[in-house]
Amino acid sequence: MSTTNPLLVTRRFVGRQLERTGAWVGALTRNRIRSHDVVVDTSSRWISDETRAALFWGFYEGAERRAIARYLRPELDVIELGASIGFLSVLIARRIRSRKLVAVEANPELIPILERNLSHNGVRDVQVVNQAVAYGTDHVAFQLLHDTASGHIAASGSCGEDIRHVPSTTLGRLVESRELGDFALVCDVEGAEYEIFAHEGEAVRRKCRQAIMELHEVERDGRRWSREELADHLSRQWGMQIVHGDGKVWVFEAAPTRA
Repeated sequence: MSTTNPLLVTRRFVGRQLERTGAWVGALTRNRIRSHDVVVDTSSRWISDETRAALFWGFYEGAERRAIARYLRPELDVIELGASIGFLSVLIARRIRSRKLVAVEANPELIPILERNLSHNGVRDVQVVNQAVAYGTDHVAFQLLHDTASGHIAASGSCGEDIRHVPSTTLGRLVESRELGDFALVCDVEGAEYEIFAHEGEAVRRKCRQAIMELHEVERDGRRWSREELADHLSRQWGMQIVHGDGKVWVFEAAPTRA
């Protein structure tokens, strides 16, 4: 009897097709791919063919893009954690216009790509920050992988050619140092959001009026947290209401402040 997992086989097949499509798209467009009216420079070796294909077919960061278009409040400043190559940063900047946008990305190899894509799309005055949100340390080790979505914070003391040491910050420090008013948090930090839940209650309750977050299942505090459990935990801990959740991307709103 075969023990091959049909879902795994399908994923591998789709992955191979995306790689082929992405390589073809990169060559055809000279690595300037237009997706949802955003021109993305994909010439860097840190951008995978799968990402190129997802941009070309229009489903790159689809859940986040739809949540931003539908829910992001244009009257708020924005902190974007995990800005990556700047695709969502451009869409956020266009939506909030005259408000402040702080785009935070831990991977130093992505910072030139992020800045280039903001510039290509006529977006200016974005505060780009190469730091990692972390607690109890001044620096973190960041492991580079050849895919924009796969880099991650490594174990303390890690070293090697694929490791970069990045200064750390906190959400509270970002709010104060960038002189933000009431703000929305847009967050995709590949599982590190649990640490933000645990440490940032004060900063959130004072000024955060909205959060759009990609949630990941994580192992913390001796248990495994599902996305639904994390969303409920965040809602109760931060005093926010869940207004949208599709299993991956969740939107939270603070109660209106009284005059």
